[in-house]
Amino acid sequence: MTVEELFKKIWSMPPMPYRYWDNKKNGDRYPILGDAESCQPTKERPQGYQKRLDELITLYEKGIISDDEKKYFAKKANLLKKACAFHYDGYLTKDEQLYLLRTLDSEDLNDIEKQYEMYMTARKYYKML
Repeated sequence: MTVEELFKKIWSMPPMPYRYWDNKKNGDRYPILGDAESCQPTKERPQGYQKRLDELITLYEKGIISDDEKKYFAKKANLLKKACAFHYDGYLTKDEQLYLLRTLDSEDLNDIEKQYEMYMTARKYYKML
């Protein structure tokens, strides 16, 4: 998938956190990407979502088999969505989000794409609740 295709898919979603490795900071970065322009404005950046995202990624990579695991996964993803559903000061604009994706290397882009697929899986499971 190209950067532009991935961006269009992410932009069609509500704001959600993503994780990628930042070589300059030698650590994970957690940008919130997606269309927040129609979200409720707030002055504060959401807090505590990084740990939730890490847990969600771990669950997804482990493989979700049972119906209980699917429900748990969907509920966790929904809570994450609610935590990030604000247009806060400092939110990355549409152009800034596209620029960020263009600056990532292929491995980081692949991670972002997997996380997008994870969110799509969570949406599917949430509809089953």
